[in-house]
Amino acid sequence: MSGRILIIDDEETLCYFLKESLEEKGYEAETAHTAADGLDQLARRDVDLVLLDLKLPDGEGLDVLREIRKADVSLPVIVLTGHAAVESAVRAMKLGAYDYLEKPINLAQLSSSVAEVLNSSPRKRTTTMVLDAELEAERAASQKLEAGVEVEAEVGLGIEQTAALSRRLRQLERRLEEASILDAISCSLLRHCTVHELVEAAMDGLLELPSVGMVVIFVGDSEDDDLVFAGQRRFPAEVWEEPQLRRLQVNGVLCQAVSRWETALPLSEAGPDPWVDELNARLGSGIATALVPLRDGSGLRGLMLLGRREGRAYDGSEIQILRTVGERLALALGHACRMGSLTEHVNWLSDREVGQRRWLESIADGVVVIDGQGSVKMVNPAAERLLDCREEDALGRGIEDLLGSCAHIVKDSLERDLAYSQEEIAVGESGGELTPIQLGVCPLRGDGGTVSGAVVTLTDLSRAKEHEEERSRLGRLAVLAEVSGVVAHEIRNPLAGMVAGIQHMLTKFKEGDDRYRDLQRMLKEGERVNRIIEDILMVTRPPHLNLVPTDISEVIGEVLVQCEDKAKAQRVQIWEYTSPDLPLVRGDRDRLEQALLKLVLKGIEAMPDGGQLEVVVTGPSRGDAPYVEVEIRDNGVAIKREDRERVFEPFYTTKTRGSGLGLVIAKRIIDGHGGEIWMQSEEGEGTKVIVRLPLAGRGGP
Repeated sequence: MSGRILIIDDEETLCYFLKESLEEKGYEAETAHTAADGLDQLARRDVDLVLLDLKLPDGEGLDVLREIRKADVSLPVIVLTGHAAVESAVRAMKLGAYDYLEKPINLAQLSSSVAEVLNSSPRKRTTTMVLDAELEAERAASQKLEAGVEVEAEVGLGIEQTAALSRRLRQLERRLEEASILDAISCSLLRHCTVHELVEAAMDGLLELPSVGMVVIFVGDSEDDDLVFAGQRRFPAEVWEEPQLRRLQVNGVLCQAVSRWETALPLSEAGPDPWVDELNARLGSGIATALVPLRDGSGLRGLMLLGRREGRAYDGSEIQILRTVGERLALALGHACRMGSLTEHVNWLSDREVGQRRWLESIADGVVVIDGQGSVKMVNPAAERLLDCREEDALGRGIEDLLGSCAHIVKDSLERDLAYSQEEIAVGESGGELTPIQLGVCPLRGDGGTVSGAVVTLTDLSRAKEHEEERSRLGRLAVLAEVSGVVAHEIRNPLAGMVAGIQHMLTKFKEGDDRYRDLQRMLKEGERVNRIIEDILMVTRPPHLNLVPTDISEVIGEVLVQCEDKAKAQRVQIWEYTSPDLPLVRGDRDRLEQALLKLVLKGIEAMPDGGQLEVVVTGPSRGDAPYVEVEIRDNGVAIKREDRERVFEPFYTTKTRGSGLGLVIAKRIIDGHGGEIWMQSEEGEGTKVIVRLPLAGRGGP
């Protein structure tokens, strides 16, 4: 085998073992640890294949892939990543990646992909210099044709006609591609109503155009009409560090000139202006630019600056495309501004018209209004729910009929003309469960400043405590999500190097060798670490689901087959019942199998001394029930009440071993399907887990 391979990855250990493995198979391999170094090597030497990491210390691998495609549309690239995200794979494949491999890298799989690429038919590669020469020749011929000068055939009429048709075909394909992208940008702009969303959508769309390598957008400031920096993509970050470059004075030279432009112009032709001079100095001469005004009937809405590194100035057709995008973005920005003003005005009118009664009915806290004698004059809906009464029944009655023994706080406020706040009381029926409430009293004064009544506020503390617990849980998950990103990259990358090294060493020994057996143990431990990382990532990010009509009985069958050996080892009998004519559910078969397997294994583990596990799958008991229900019952050790409330929390476990992520992952997957999962456990009866999954065709496929 032969072929020249460039490995672009910041993990030196992984690069070392990949290079060793590839060279043993007869390939030539070189390494680069940064995006800049990788692109520099590609420019200096001929390469047959690139192995590219998506996370590099000085940039994103997808940006490197875009640069590769600009220089060579046919150079094969295999993407390597420790961030196993489907979105990254899709984006890489759209940009022309040949394959997508997750870390830790399986050397056998990598070797197969490399061989498949390099053993395929020879690629017809066109260098950038040849492309530039062809483009220049096309422009020269086009200018002659426009001037009415006939192009004389130097080789022959047939060859000249063929070449002309080929050029026109390429131009037509390019125009169709640009028209398609322009249509996509227009559709995207129509879906957004805020300035921020419009700017983000416009920048994403512009970068799809072959002529655009970087973009920055300025929009009008609603306070003083100046144009302010709204966002940028792929320009060097240091260009926009200076505050004076992030704002354009509306009465400045540049804005006054731009407001009169009918087309787009290079930045160098924008006229004498300090902002232009400073920006030109920062960009240098290696970037071709185009300034596009965002103007509608109401005036200048903003400004776009577009650029590309190849140095060739924008031609007429490219300027027209950019001008069209600018016109549509300006219209969308004008619409967003008018909608914002209209919404603000409507809200202001609504606020004026909302009366005291409407406000009291809408607030979450209970409000009771009493007169100076303590008689109830008003009870809002929230107070009705908290005090379990109806307003029509409470009107005219004394406050003690509503608050019982706690009414003395209100009476004291009336008598002493004092306000009370944050007084904790409990209300509810005698012998029943009491609701903790925070009570507040504010006296009302009439003519002469005398106390004429009071407003009593009631806040349900049980809801506040639930909200606090939920905020705490979400906060922990947010921290965990941030940590998991570091874990995925900072642990997976060195782990990939270790696993690659072990795989490489395994080729040096035979299977009967003790060293081969030791290396196999080490490899299994590395795989176990990788599975733990996968579990953590599953908890902290939404699972990617491919929802299709799925036969849940087949999924249950696969799960029980996988659990047979463990059940036999613990003397657990499995009994399965599935309703006949079970409807299909809306689900991802692999993810459902993963979730249900964890639940069945939990049930088996709860019976260390043997027992019976029942798996019951039933369809809708009524015609309108939109779900299939799966029950997994064991007769093992029950879960304590205090543990039952925490079993779905990350890393919570009562076992001496285990990560505490199994039930969390199962819940994450079921929730992602739009389903429900909960647990019932009683001493002496064991535990039952109930899972409900929506039917296919109910709001899904």
